[in-house]
Parts: sequence; C-alpha cells; structure tokens
Amino acid sequence: VAQIQQALPQLGIQRKRYEADSKNIKLTIKDTLNQLTTSSLTELRSINKPDSNVEDIIVAVIMLLKSPMADLTWNKGGKRLLAGIERLIELLNQFDESPLPDKALESVTQLLSSHAFTPAFQEKDHSISCIPILSLWVVGVVKYHVQLLNKVQPAIMRV
Repeated sequence: VAQIQQALPQLGIQRKRYEADSKNIKLTIKDTLNQLTTSSLTELRSINKPDSNVEDIIVAVIMLLKSPMADLTWNKGGKRLLAGIERLIELLNQFDESPLPDKALESVTQLLSSHAFTPAFQEKDHSISCIPILSLWVVGVVKYHVQLLNKVQPAIMRV
C-alpha cells in the first residue's frame, strides 16, 4: 500500500505530461488546418490524374475520415471526398472527437512510409497549397491517436 501511495504522484505527473503532449499535437494540427483554403481544395478537385504522392495523401485522408474499406480510387473516392469542400474542412477539424478504428490507424500507418508524408515533401513548394497541408494533417492525426492510445489511455488506467 505504501509503495502504491508513493507511486501515485509520479503517475499523475506522467499522465499530465502525456495529456499536454496530446494537446500540443492537437493545436499543431488545428494551426495547420487554418492554412487550408477552399480555393486550393477546389484546385485539387480539378486534377484529372494526380501523381502517386497526391494519391497516397488522398487515400490516407479517405481512410481516416471514412474507412479503409471505402473506395480509395481518385475518380470515385477522391472526387467524392472533394465534392463537398466545406463538409471536408469540417470533417478534417473533427479529427479529435472520436477514437480512430484500429483498422484505419493500422492502414494509414502503413502508408506513412510513402514519400508523400516526409518532411522533404511537405516543405517543398507545391502548385496546390493544400497538398502539404493534407500530408501534415495525416501525419499529425496518426501521431495524435497513437499518443492517446499508447500513452494517455494507459496512464489514465494506471492512476
């Protein structure tokens, strides 16, 4: 009992640190989304056949917002995702309102090895400004949910 009482303050401090880290990730994602414009999403929607990096980003966004089982092709899934731009922006901003299904998190985590999610790609100038923003959003959302799943929730359970 004495050991448990001694460990509780440390566990509480650790939990608060993990929660603060999660909050910082969340704020970074929100700041990134503030740079997103409807005109850049409209421009993205007008592309007939995007390159593989853009396709990887759109596939990841579809998986996170819809499902890994949704239509992930550009002509159906991508165009459908971009059909309602205001709704898309709303959905992107709701990334923290419910936990991601494990399958979505696993599927997108596998995609993160693509060049489209590297800092080099994200920092490069793109003719369509929403491309690096969506890439940063995907990486941030995965990081946020992994932090919740692997750090915050276990810390809550220990206290």
